[in-house]
Amino acid sequence: MEEFQKEKNSSSKIDILNTSTNNTEKEQEKSINLKKPHIKNLLYPISPINARIISSISLNLQEIIYENKMNIKYSYRKGDPFYSYHLPLISLENYIKRIFFYTKIDISTLIIAIIYIDNFCYLNRYILCLNNIHRIIMASCILSIKFNEDLSFGNDYYAEMVNFSVDLLNKLEYEFYIMINFKLIVSEDIYRKYYAYFTRD
Repeated sequence: MEEFQKEKNSSSKIDILNTSTNNTEKEQEKSINLKKPHIKNLLYPISPINARIISSISLNLQEIIYENKMNIKYSYRKGDPFYSYHLPLISLENYIKRIFFYTKIDISTLIIAIIYIDNFCYLNRYILCLNNIHRIIMASCILSIKFNEDLSFGNDYYAEMVNFSVDLLNKLEYEFYIMINFKLIVSEDIYRKYYAYFTRD
């Protein structure tokens, strides 16, 4: 994942320091207080191997975000639907665990979602930051679920799960799909490389 991010250091960036509020944002997305259940740091019952992979994924994303914050001068992209003016009240790892637990997906679907995020960033010279990562993860997971799983819930369920409006979630899914050039197929070789990376000692 890091190799994709390094190629985008000279591109237009997202302002990670902008924490001002916006009325439209408040209407579309509340802070994630997590009504189901109403606990921010719930220990979701996930198998050890899957918990390890999720931990590795979240750590990798956090390292990329930190590196971007330290080394890149950010500039907000006007109209960027993935940028949120306030941060969710949940850790990135627990956010991913929450998605994994409530969607009942296979771990391969989550890894495919991360591959989509890498492609998304690479194709658009997009820089990950704390203000966009949660929306990007959710949009990517929805596409990965619909591509890789035999059964899926409706977007109204997914929207309630992360406390987004359905309209916002539909927009994020649509924009993400366009920005990865509608390419959902992942080769077995690429998947194995990512799986090996996230399960390494």
